[in-house]
Amino acid sequence: MLATPPTPVLPEPARRPTAVAVSLAGAALGVLAVRYAGVEGPSWFDVSVEGPIRDTAAPVRSQLRTFVRLGSPPQVVLMTILLGAVGFVARRPRLALVVLAGPPVTGLVTTTLQPLIGRTLEGGFALPSGHAGGATSVAIAAALVVVNLVPKRARTVVAAIAAVGVLAVWSAITVALVANGLHYASDTVASLCAAVVVVLGIPLAVDHLAGRFRTGPSSPV
Repeated sequence: MLATPPTPVLPEPARRPTAVAVSLAGAALGVLAVRYAGVEGPSWFDVSVEGPIRDTAAPVRSQLRTFVRLGSPPQVVLMTILLGAVGFVARRPRLALVVLAGPPVTGLVTTTLQPLIGRTLEGGFALPSGHAGGATSVAIAAALVVVNLVPKRARTVVAAIAAVGVLAVWSAITVALVANGLHYASDTVASLCAAVVVVLGIPLAVDHLAGRFRTGPSSPV
């Protein structure tokens, strides 16, 4: 009896829009890397965004530091393991492996890019933000898990809600980082782009390669 092949993480209708999102995020990350290479200090974009953020968040600035910790490596690792466990319990090994890979690879990408780009804040490398990348990558991984485990008829609606949730997490940690002077707003935009490229790019690549492997070369008649 033939074993059932693993279920793809991204259903066929979702692959093209996901590929477009990954491509746009990659292009935006490239533009940001060139724009802020070797730059120290805020840009006009940072100045225009950070003033309103700091004014609004001033009463809860210290409390927001707690939220920043959600993007720290220990928290990211813990949440990633929990999401991967959900995938394995649900008997979706490919989903579990993709989720387990996404946030750590995002962390590796942000850590590698920071010195290569050389954008600094108070002498430290800043773009992309590791904390924003960590929190956002976990949010995208969680969205993948939720969308994969709901009934097929509800996936479109749930995917839209999950996308809003990801943006909410990214916005919240952006506010927390900027309000506390830990990053520029442009640093977190780059982190969002990096997380999209990695966490959505991995399942795209895995599903594509698995499909080619299953199909294989055409057998002679």
